[in-house]
Formats: sequence, C-alpha cells, structure tokens
Amino acid sequence: MYLKRTDIVAAIRRFCMVLICLNAAHAALGQLAVTDSAQIRVNLEQWLKTDNDKRPTPESVGLDRQAHWASEQRWYDLSSRLNRELGIFYRDNGQPDAALYWFGKCLNEAGIAADSLQIALALTNLGNTYMAQGDHETALAYNTRSLYIRLRHAAQEQPARLANSWMFVGISLVRLGRLPEAEQHYLESLRIRLSKTDSTGYGLLMGNMSHLYFKMGNVAQGEACYAQASQFRGEGKFMRVQASYHFGLGEALWESGDLDKAIEHLEIAADKYEKAKVPLKRSESFLLLGKIYAQKRAFDRANRYLTQAIPLAQQRGALLLPKQIYWELYQNALAAQQYQPALEWYQQYDLYRDSLVSLQNKRSLTQLQTQQELLQKNQAIVDLSQKNVERTRQRNFLLVGLAVAILLLTIIYALNRLRQKAYLDMRLRKQQAEHLLREKENLLEALKNTQHQLIQHEKMAALGQLTAGIAHQLNNPLNYIISNTEALKLDHIDLKKQREQNLAPTPELLELEAEITQLIADIERGAHRMRDIVLELSVFSRTDQILPETVDIRAVVQESIDITQRRGARGWVVEQSWPESAPVIKGHSGKLIQLFSNLLANAFDALEARYGAALETGKVHIETRIKQGNVIVCITDNGTGIGAEQLQTIFNPFFTSKPVGKGTGLGLSIAFAIAKAHRGTIEARSKQGQGATFEVVLPQS
Repeated sequence: MYLKRTDIVAAIRRFCMVLICLNAAHAALGQLAVTDSAQIRVNLEQWLKTDNDKRPTPESVGLDRQAHWASEQRWYDLSSRLNRELGIFYRDNGQPDAALYWFGKCLNEAGIAADSLQIALALTNLGNTYMAQGDHETALAYNTRSLYIRLRHAAQEQPARLANSWMFVGISLVRLGRLPEAEQHYLESLRIRLSKTDSTGYGLLMGNMSHLYFKMGNVAQGEACYAQASQFRGEGKFMRVQASYHFGLGEALWESGDLDKAIEHLEIAADKYEKAKVPLKRSESFLLLGKIYAQKRAFDRANRYLTQAIPLAQQRGALLLPKQIYWELYQNALAAQQYQPALEWYQQYDLYRDSLVSLQNKRSLTQLQTQQELLQKNQAIVDLSQKNVERTRQRNFLLVGLAVAILLLTIIYALNRLRQKAYLDMRLRKQQAEHLLREKENLLEALKNTQHQLIQHEKMAALGQLTAGIAHQLNNPLNYIISNTEALKLDHIDLKKQREQNLAPTPELLELEAEITQLIADIERGAHRMRDIVLELSVFSRTDQILPETVDIRAVVQESIDITQRRGARGWVVEQSWPESAPVIKGHSGKLIQLFSNLLANAFDALEARYGAALETGKVHIETRIKQGNVIVCITDNGTGIGAEQLQTIFNPFFTSKPVGKGTGLGLSIAFAIAKAHRGTIEARSKQGQGATFEVVLPQS
C-alpha cells in the first residue's frame, strides 16, 4: 500500500494543529495567571478607596494571604506594592511591629527583583516608621540609604519622591539637633520642587523649614517660611502646617527663655495637631509644655500635660517618647518630694528603657535575619535559575520527543485510515455484489411468477370461452323449454275449464290433472333453475357487460347473499356492519356479485363442515368501511379455518381442500381475478380451527 500525496499533506496538517493546540493551552495557563493578578489588583484598589476609619483589616479581606501568594508566584511588583500598603496600614493604626514586618518584606521582594527604586521606597517607609516611634537615629540611617539610591537613579526617579527623601533626612537631622545639616537638606528639597515646578508637599516642606529656623533662633526666616506655607491651603495639610509653625515657634521661644509666649504657641500647636489627627506630635507638644511648667515650678500643671501625653504616645506604639515623658514625671515627683509616685514613674521609665534596649536588639537580630534570608533567597534564585535552565533543556527534549511521537502517531493514524478505507471499499463492493445477486434472484422469481400467471391467465381465458359457449348453447333449448312450458300451462288451464263446463270430474281425471299440474311445476322450476345457471355463466364470461358502471357495494353484497342462499345455504346467521355513507365504486356489478358469492359460498361450506345442522352456532360477519379512497369489505366466519400451508395456494386455479365432487377449485381463483380486474386485492387470514377472514379492497375511482 502506497501513501498518496494528499494523505501526507493531511498528516502534516494534523501535526501542525496539535502544536497550535499545545501553544494555545500554554497561553491559556499564562492568561489565567494574569487574570488572577489582575483580580488581586482590583481587590487592592477597592480596599484603598475606602476611608481610613472605615477600612477593614487586611486579614478580613485576605490581602495578607494574597500578598504571600503573589510573592510565591514571583509577581514582585504586585507583592511589593501589597507589602508596602499593608505596612502603611499598620503604621497608621499604631502597630509598628507589624508595619516593620511588611515593610521588611517589601524591601526583601524589591531586592530579589533587583528594583532599585522600589528598594528606596521601602527604605523610606521603614525610616518614617522608626521616625514615628521617636527612633530618629535608625530613621536617619534608612532615609539616608534611600536618598543615596535615589540620587544614583535620579533620571528614572520621580522628582517629588526625591524631594521628599531630602526632606525626610532633614527632619531626622532636626530631631537629632544637627540643624545646619538639616538646613542643607531642606534647601536641596526646595530646589528640586522649584526646578520641577512641583508644588506637591511644598507647604509641608515650608512648615518644617519654619520649625527649623525657629529652633535656630532665626524667627524672621521662620515667619517668612510659615507665610509661604500658609499659601497652600488647598492641599488639605494646612492645619498640620499651622501646628508645625506654632510648635517650632514655641520650642524656639522656650530655648530663648520666653516661657509664657512659648506656652501660648505650644497650646495652639497641640490644639491644631488634635484637629489634624496627628497624636504623636500632640504628645510632643504636651511633653514640651510639661517641661516648661516644671521649670516654672508648676508641677501639678506639668504633670497634667505629661499624663495627657502618655496615651497619645502609646497610641502610635512609640517607645522613646513615653520613656522621656515618664522621666520628666519622675523628675517632677522628686522635685516635689513625692517619692512614692516618683518610684512608680521611674519603674515605668525603666520598663520603657528596657523595652527600647530589647527592641534595638530585636531589630538588630531582625536585620541580620533579613540579610541572611536575602542571601539565602539570592542563592535560591541562582539555584532556581540553574534548575530552570535544566528544566528548559528537559522540556525542549520532551517537546521534540513529543513532536516526533505525534508525527509517528499521525503517520500510523493515516495508514490505519487508509487500511480502514480499503476495507470499507471492499465491504461496499461485496454488499453491492450481494445486492445485485439478490436482485437477479428476485427477477428470476418474478419471471417464474409471471410465467405462471400467464399460464393461469390462458387457462382462465379458455375456461371463460368454454363457459360462454356452454351458456350460449344451453340458452336456445332452455328458451324453447320455458316457452313450451308456458304454452302447456295455458292448454292445461283451458282443458280444465272445458272439463268443468262439460264433464263431471272422476277420481281418475282428478288424479291425472294433479299429476299434470305437478309435472308442469317441476318442469317450470327446473327450467328457471337452468336459466339462473346460464345467467351466472354469462356474468362469469363477461358476455353481457362491457362498460363499467356505478356500483353500490351494499346492494352487490346483499344480492350475493340472496344468490348463495337460494343455492341451498339458507339458515346461517349473516351479520352486517355498514358505514353511514353508501360505499360506491366504478365496476361491473355482475362480476362483483360473482366475487362475493364465491366468498360467501366458501364461508357457508366451512360452517356446514364444522357445525352441520346447528345453524344457530355458525355465523358470518360482513364489515364494510371506507379508508383512504378505498372500500374495504371483510367477510369473517367461525368455521373450520385454513391451515398455514394452504394459505399460500388457495387463490391458485383448481386448488381445493373440499372432498371430491364437492368443489372445482375455481371459486377463489375467479374471485381473485375479478378483484384484480377492478384494481383491487384480496387477502386471507386464518388459523386452523379458528375461522377465516377474507379482506377485499376495491378503489372507489
């Protein structure tokens, strides 16, 4: 078997389709991952749009699990953003340890992705978290590292972020008392904002600069910066700028010795920090007020401000600021000679001092662990890259082997299809040969049947001619006998009249007359019987009817019943069922009478053979109906029935199951020929000993 060119082309096409399906499946898997990533981004955006006071916890919406999952999927950009937003949430809600954890993960993810700008952003958030807790040394270290990274990538970094980085370093320097360095950083942040025409955060920067100049004793410059900061009311941070201004001015006045004015400005700052919702800065204002009142020896009022500062500082999770507050309370109690409260305040101070030491140790350990984890992850990345290269090589070998296997399977499949096609062609040719053989056998059988029918037709034609000749030959002497019988009857009547007029009747004469009368009656009855026979022969031989006429089947059946009963079948019960409309067809009434007479004669003979003289037991039922343009007449009897082997031959000429001398075997054959001549059919249904049914179907037109 040779492969055709079309089969090879088809095999190659199937192979290409398989490769296309594999690529589509791979693309579908990738698209699924993209779709999952997009859904996480949508969830994050919806969470961020919610107000801070109404925002649900990340655990309740599953953002923490999604962050871990994004990290496992190596979606570093998405995982870094999730970690950053989670850190901001926990920092703003007074959970610094949780905030540091998530910012640390953000830094770790950015390091794995080798994204310098994301690393800088993570360092800034870590620095601001430490700044919020009062750990300005650590805050300065993180913000300084962030600034250096942003300076190396200044071309790619956003100007606002670079300016903020300069400002955050300056804020830490101010808190540590390094005011000249802080001024340089503030001025650099101002330069970037002005050169890039970026007003974002400008008001906050001016507020911080005014605070710096107040601490430096340059009140005029501080006032000028505050005036510029006051112009940016539309940013929503003006209240915080005002608070920073009054805090810085109050701190400067306190350092210059003007305690009353310092108290006035610090109280205003505390009030504005409360409205701006900055509790930590409000706590710092209360701490400074406590220190000033302690200098004025107003210890009760100093303690009132200091105790108000404690919950505000604890709200944000700060440690350094509460330690300072408890130290001031301890000093005030000693100065007021209140030793028991002083001991309690010192215990709280000592607790926070130990906490700070533990926290510093913990943070150092965490940093070391983070660095170790970073090294391990970097090594894991290297190992994973090598594994990916090996897996890629194995996958390529697997794909090549799979492609070869698919090609071989495709060729085998094509060969199998060719084999099946050849087998189907051979089977089809065999079926065609068997079909032709059956058609030939059917034609041969039909030819035999046709030949047999021709022979039977010739027999019936000869029988018809013979019957017509007999009827013709008998008709003349029959007419002669009938006419002479009538004349004899008239003569006998005349003789009888003359005898009555002239002679008295003697017994011998009366007996003779009676005998003559009986003979005349017998002759007349026999002559009429012969005439009926001749009439029936004429009907059978079609010598008295040529053109078809409208025939009422009900009248034909009734006439057939009368004829059959006159032949000696009187007394059997005949039931009839007819439709409402008269069943009428086109045909020859004489022929149809012959048809139904033969069927009824057979039915009566079957009843006589089974029941004998028990006339009330045997029944013949005639049912007529009209269906689809045909008149259907069913003649059913409860006689002896017909055997299954005889049903096949009952319509053959000269076939009979009756005793010798009882039947000629022509009745059903004649009935079949008459039905066929009227374009109808006769069917017989019967079982031995259960009666028989003959169904005659005749078309109405």
